Amino acid sequence: MSTVVSTSKPKVSHTTLTLSDIDRMGGLSLMKERIQGIISYLSDPTKKVPQHIGVFVNKAIATYERAVKASIGMPTYSDSVTRQKEAPVDIPTLPLEGYQLLQRTCLVNKLASSGTTAGGFYATLKASDLQPYTKNAYYRINRVTSWTGTLGSNVGSQFAGVQVPVGTSAGGTEVMPLWSENWTPIGKGFAGIVTEFPLGDFPQYSTGDTTEILFHFTALGGAGGVTGVPVIFHVEIECLV
Repeated sequence: MSTVVSTSKPKVSHTTLTLSDIDRMGGLSLMKERIQGIISYLSDPTKKVPQHIGVFVNKAIATYERAVKASIGMPTYSDSVTRQKEAPVDIPTLPLEGYQLLQRTCLVNKLASSGTTAGGFYATLKASDLQPYTKNAYYRINRVTSWTGTLGSNVGSQFAGVQVPVGTSAGGTEVMPLWSENWTPIGKGFAGIVTEFPLGDFPQYSTGDTTEILFHFTALGGAGGVTGVPVIFHVEIECLV
């Protein structure tokens, strides 16, 4: 395989190279690759290297070495070191808080200790329960999935009932009231209900208040139940960070 070598010399200074000069020659990687290719081609013992070719190669090597020295300075993105450059003369506007929208699923565990034996026991998901999951005090809820857990002393009720209270007017994010029940056969898993807020904008809450988002019952009203049954909430929220 033959290699075509260009004998045209780059029009650069013999003493000083700039980054623009290096770029015009293809960059350090391409310069090194070309020189290595020429040396490999000329190292064949069956080839006789003319003197002017040897002088050209030596000059190319010297040019590459000067290019390496000229490129030493501020590192590039490929270097694992700190980079710095001149900042713009104008300081741009940047929000200090509450500008990046984040959606996440939050875990809230509670015990169904509210209520009575006759009416059933329930756990309440409140707006303040989401405080550990958002820096901004305000957030919106997209979906709540809640399950009735079990205690070590029993197999659980296999019942889940979720009541969503009516929300007061809040700029179009009101909540319509709703009640649903779900039964799951014993041994088939946990009884749970998915509550979604699809109409209009998701309701907005604040971590600083005790607004009741929904109630999760672990026993049917009138049938009694065991107090203290765990309730697991997976709450999908949208918040600003």
